[in-house]
Amino acid sequence: MDEIVAEQDKNDTPSEAVTQTERELGWSSLMLITVGNFVEWFDFGVVGVVAGELGKNFFPGGESQSRMVEGLFIFGVAFLIRPIGAAVFGRIADTYGRSISLQLSIAAMGVATLGIGMCPTYNTIGISGAVFLIIFRLIQGISVGGEGYTAVVYIYETANRDHKVWFLSMCQLSCLAGCVFGNLVVYILQATLTKEQMTEYGWRFPFLLSFAMILAASYFRQQLTETGEFLQEAESTEQAGSSCAGNVEWPTLFALIAMKCSDPFWTLTAWLPDHLYEQGVTGANLGVVLSQVLVACVLATFISVFDRVNYYPYMVMSKIGAVLIGIPIVFFSLPVLNSAPLVFAATAPLMLFEFTFNCLMDVYSMKLLPNVKTRATTMALAHNLSGWVWGTLPFWASVLVANGVNPQYVGVLLLTVATCALLSMHVVYQNESSFTEVKVKTTAADAAIDK
Repeated sequence: MDEIVAEQDKNDTPSEAVTQTERELGWSSLMLITVGNFVEWFDFGVVGVVAGELGKNFFPGGESQSRMVEGLFIFGVAFLIRPIGAAVFGRIADTYGRSISLQLSIAAMGVATLGIGMCPTYNTIGISGAVFLIIFRLIQGISVGGEGYTAVVYIYETANRDHKVWFLSMCQLSCLAGCVFGNLVVYILQATLTKEQMTEYGWRFPFLLSFAMILAASYFRQQLTETGEFLQEAESTEQAGSSCAGNVEWPTLFALIAMKCSDPFWTLTAWLPDHLYEQGVTGANLGVVLSQVLVACVLATFISVFDRVNYYPYMVMSKIGAVLIGIPIVFFSLPVLNSAPLVFAATAPLMLFEFTFNCLMDVYSMKLLPNVKTRATTMALAHNLSGWVWGTLPFWASVLVANGVNPQYVGVLLLTVATCALLSMHVVYQNESSFTEVKVKTTAADAAIDK
């Protein structure tokens, strides 16, 4: 009889199997991860917001639009290098552990942040200043490439089983909070300093502030313990005498890239405020910040609902909402966005649709990646390779406008990419069983070990 009870306990539902220890582990891990996420994304996002000032200091001469193109090139170049960080830190996470990968990534970000904040400009050392700036920005890209989705994987593996969506959304929202704070800091600087002062030295303040925060976050990251799933998988691999740690699941990788290639977040937070600022709208950053704050409050309050329902239809509807409602509102209203309240009203719907999609997409991605030993590498590579599309959209938007294209046509670019992502979601969903079959083959040895 005791054996039967023991067998029943083994097959308990997730809600029955969750222990108080697991809940505490999820909460403590969440706090340690989100502190680091907040700081890294504050730093990463600030570069986009001060792109105009970077262009003026490191690429002098030319029209203001061309300098913005050059500044946003500095912003976009980090997205090109991020897959290298995903491959390096993802492999470290899958081979040696999630916690060590997260500690190394934030240390690299600290080096890059201090370098940008102290970097001499063109007037001091000529074109070498731009070279150093690009090098530090590349280090930032490598760091964030390894940070973002290693953090998501860590939270997923330590979170309460019945509240995966909520915990992963908090990981996403910590990134959003960092960007909000970065936008807010720049807005305060732009409101209190003249354009000349902002160009001369004001742009350095956010990076120096970020470096101080990174030092604190690095200290807290040292308290991270390894996830139970990783430790169990490492023990099983050691017993089997083989490992596929750090390998890439290619079919899933390409599927995730196609579904994740559309994200207008950086276009809204990097290109749009800079574009409106050059048009004399000083409240654009504040409007974007307010829309992000609204989204954070709404999702923090209601996202847990998706832990109790089939979230997939809502994930699809959020992307459809972005295509049919969010993007058109922003770009149809672009000519009249001359104040913070108008920018807030125009950007809030799109922000809400996209962040809802991103939170749910993270959980769906984990469904396609049940193999612990390949999860971090594949997940990080998929996100950062898709960043070659959405991460460079602010740069391409500035190129179009600098060449005389109506800024509203930037919306057509976003709509095209979003529609492609939506069609990819349909194809992947229709063929989901084929991905499952691949995963079963990949993890067959592990299942044998567990038995």
